[in-house]
Amino acid sequence: MATVKKNNKKKIVVPICLVLVVAIILVAISAKNYAAYGQFRLKTDGEEVTLSTISTQNIIESVNATGDVTAGITKEYKVPAVATVKEVFVKVGDQVKKGDKLATFNTDNLNSQIQSLNTNYNESKAAYESAAASQASAKKKLSAVNSKISKLEKQVARLEKQQAKEAAQAFADKNGDDVMKKLHATVEDIQDALELYVIQTKIYDPIIANVDTEVSDEEAKQTSISYITVSTAGTEKDDDGKTIDLTDEEKAAIETILG
Repeated sequence: MATVKKNNKKKIVVPICLVLVVAIILVAISAKNYAAYGQFRLKTDGEEVTLSTISTQNIIESVNATGDVTAGITKEYKVPAVATVKEVFVKVGDQVKKGDKLATFNTDNLNSQIQSLNTNYNESKAAYESAAASQASAKKKLSAVNSKISKLEKQVARLEKQQAKEAAQAFADKNGDDVMKKLHATVEDIQDALELYVIQTKIYDPIIANVDTEVSDEEAKQTSISYITVSTAGTEKDDDGKTIDLTDEEKAAIETILG
């Protein structure tokens, strides 16, 4: 009995070929989509899936508008002195940086002004130095004069004191011890009184120098009277305890002292 062998190789090759054909078709379609859109689009279970390639690209945005473009910050520069512009190196809208030359000025007039100011300065400086030297010399002279005045004042004070002492002694000699005893005064007391009188005469004129001598009617109505009472009673007492009156000569001596 003859044995028949079945050929199963053909049955296996056919499905494989069909799978390859389908895969080639899908790859071709995907390549076409990628070439057209830069994406792979596949469908799985009825849903479309897109695969994209990540890359860096430029995003360009533009804004269209009309208007004037002006600087947000402006600064005005002024020349401190009056000068004529000689040349300008920039124009409106130019961009400049620190150190750029913007313009030049004609400084001929300024140079003459500077020379005039320098001349005035030198003259003023010379005048100041001369005045300072004169002041220093005047100070030296003033110091010498003040020293002389101080010496003269001391000499005058000594002379006045000596004159007061001589006048007091002359008064005592003229009136005698009895009168001096009754006056209860010594030569030194009379000398002190004479020195005070000299001082009074010295300060009297300066004190009244600025006194207003004009008297208004209202001021004239005001009257002030001062009384000075000098007792003529003696200071000695008799044996009964009674005060002994001064003699006429003693009273006359007191009136002479009081002026």
